[in-house]
Amino acid sequence: MHVLLAVFVLMLAPVLTTVAQPNWSNPKVLQINTVTPNATLFSYPSLTTAVSYDASTSSHYQSLNGSWKFHWSSTPENRPKNFFVKDYNDRNWDTIEVPSNWEIQGYGTAIYSNIPYPFPK
Repeated sequence: MHVLLAVFVLMLAPVLTTVAQPNWSNPKVLQINTVTPNATLFSYPSLTTAVSYDASTSSHYQSLNGSWKFHWSSTPENRPKNFFVKDYNDRNWDTIEVPSNWEIQGYGTAIYSNIPYPFPK
């Protein structure tokens, strides 16, 4: 009887070890229920510009690359008030290059791991 029980437990062991971890904590899960990749859906004003496939030549294109005004705040409560107002004075703000990452440019703390960010409570 004990032998049968031992055999049953040994047969059940692989099933028990394959208990799925939640997708949000599994670094091997890259996507779920995503749309399949497709061609770029960019509008060109003419066939000539469309054939060149250079979006920067289109009048519908605006690059966001460049120097941006930047103000680092450690928490949302420390952000400048009304920074979104059109005439807000940002003369004392720093400048960063975009595209970039503000941690690489010396703001905040960069975390390079698959461990979740330790957000304060």
